[in-house]
Amino acid sequence: LFFNIFHTSCIGLTEQMMSVFGLFLVATPSSTPTAFSTLVDRINAHSPGWTARVPTRFADFEAVASVCGTILEADAPKEPALNEIGLKDFPTSFDARQRWPECSVIAHVGDQGMCGSCWAFSATQTAEAAVCIKFGQNVLLSKDDTAGCCSGSLCGYSKSCEAGTPRAALLWITRVGVVTGGDYNSSQGCKPYEFPPCNINPGHPSPLPDCVKPPTPSTIKCTESCLPGYATSYTADKVGAKPGMAVGLFYRDDHQSHMMEAIMTTGPISAAFTVMQDFPLYHDGVYRHVTGSPLGGHAVTIVGWGEQPNVTGNATPYWLVKNSWSPSWGGLGGYFKIRRGTNECGIEGSPVALVYQNGTDGGDTPAVEEEGAREGVAAAAAEGVAAAATAEGV
Repeated sequence: LFFNIFHTSCIGLTEQMMSVFGLFLVATPSSTPTAFSTLVDRINAHSPGWTARVPTRFADFEAVASVCGTILEADAPKEPALNEIGLKDFPTSFDARQRWPECSVIAHVGDQGMCGSCWAFSATQTAEAAVCIKFGQNVLLSKDDTAGCCSGSLCGYSKSCEAGTPRAALLWITRVGVVTGGDYNSSQGCKPYEFPPCNINPGHPSPLPDCVKPPTPSTIKCTESCLPGYATSYTADKVGAKPGMAVGLFYRDDHQSHMMEAIMTTGPISAAFTVMQDFPLYHDGVYRHVTGSPLGGHAVTIVGWGEQPNVTGNATPYWLVKNSWSPSWGGLGGYFKIRRGTNECGIEGSPVALVYQNGTDGGDTPAVEEEGAREGVAAAAAEGVAAAATAEGV
């Protein structure tokens, strides 16, 4: 029923052949922390343009696999040839956090805890950014509501901490909306996130508290009610189901142009990719797969792009991406950079954006698929030039 994509930029042909009929391949790496150190040494010796560190967020590779809950759907169709936009129309770098500083939700990095709800985080973060940019509502939306209530056939068979798709979640948000809700134990909004951020490797240096033993069961149930004492009802608190709001993109963007256009005009977008064993060890630089097997599908939020000088004297293009493994993961405050223009590990294979159709109460921002979207690039580029200068530094 569900398919996983292992791209040649991520995995060798032998491993691709192991993914019989495209079915999800579960890696069986060593479960000892020593495996992290061995891989870190191997990566840094290779000098791939990024540096690796032993993560404090995870105890072993199985722990990483347990939070990779995104269903990587079969290859989306390639972008429409008639709507191709030249990269010359875009600035060299762009950062949505700088372009819309009044929307602090864009910069905010959450923590999915030990739950495979990355698909819900990615979709909900895309929605909260779009709602703030278009309607001025700078409020965190509930990843708990999305993960718990977006389920079954109406939500692409997404299921809480087990599996889900950002595209189905965004479609759900455009139909019924999502309530407000901040981080764990924040008391912000109707339904704050219910899983605590924690360090599952007790005794290992980490700013996060140790996870409780035994671990909390990884499931989020749909409760159509807000926190006790919250002034607004669950139904009235719903945000996101706006007139004209629609899901755009969802095709392989080999030229990057539609993804860049969507980010500049409507805000951050959702994307999914295959997490390889070397990825959780990322610290800084521009990630590209170097070594290791696949661990699972993971969804993230792309907030911008840029270019980073490399040892050859050229520049490596990258996407600037917000993860959901807490601000303490990696060396960029919970963000990472991944190679752009090569569909690295599938990052450009099925992006999803929230857009607004013409002639609706949602405003005059065109849907990304429409030819009218071409006209918005020049204006957005002009507004984004000042912000672009800061995109290189996370």
